Amino acid sequence: MNSTIRISILEVKQLFKRYGIWSSLFIAVLYTITIYLKRPMYPTPSDLDTYFNYFGDLSYYIILIMPSFIMSREFSLKTSRIIFTGSFSRINIVLSKLLSLILIGCIVGTIHRLLANLLWILEHNKFTLNNLTHDIFTNLTNYILISFFVSSLSFIIGFITFSQIATIVSIISMFSFESMIRGIILIKLDATTKLALWIKENPLALVYKGMQYNNLSMSNNICLALTGLVLFLIALIIINKREI
Repeated sequence: MNSTIRISILEVKQLFKRYGIWSSLFIAVLYTITIYLKRPMYPTPSDLDTYFNYFGDLSYYIILIMPSFIMSREFSLKTSRIIFTGSFSRINIVLSKLLSLILIGCIVGTIHRLLANLLWILEHNKFTLNNLTHDIFTNLTNYILISFFVSSLSFIIGFITFSQIATIVSIISMFSFESMIRGIILIKLDATTKLALWIKENPLALVYKGMQYNNLSMSNNICLALTGLVLFLIALIIINKREI
């Protein structure tokens, strides 16, 4: 287990040495600050979540795409044979990749929450430790569960296609079409029915809900955790059965 954690930390360090992750975070931060500067220069009757969803507009895609760079790139770069036939078992390798993605999710989630809180503090000139750390642990929980679910889903696609591009396109398309299809179906359904509630809060929809509004319920968290676990186990079965 210690070796798995060490590999995960090393993976995160290597990722943050690349231009892509820093530029993505910089753009998300710059976008959020730009929204802040464009708002009226006087305090509005807003709460600490006023600026939360703006960063989420872009961090949503960071979390969706990141698993493809962590796992699927090994197949695209033809390094998968070395990694999956080395001294570590395939389960340990996949687990280390998952832990890396969850750690990255925690970093992105911390930046997300702190930035939203800080901009609200600057607007209202109400600096307190409680305001600065408002909902940070709730947000971290959301990001951990979302990263777990998205990573597990990406692993399944990556282990089937062995292609980084195919994994990215599949994930983005899946979440985009889900949103459109969900909207069309909900227009035709009675919002009070169980079917409508399930469609409205299916795991793909919960990813967007958590990153945009930070208001996942306990049942939402359980749904993401259980679905992510099932998908992760399926991913392990696939990678253990496949020839590399």
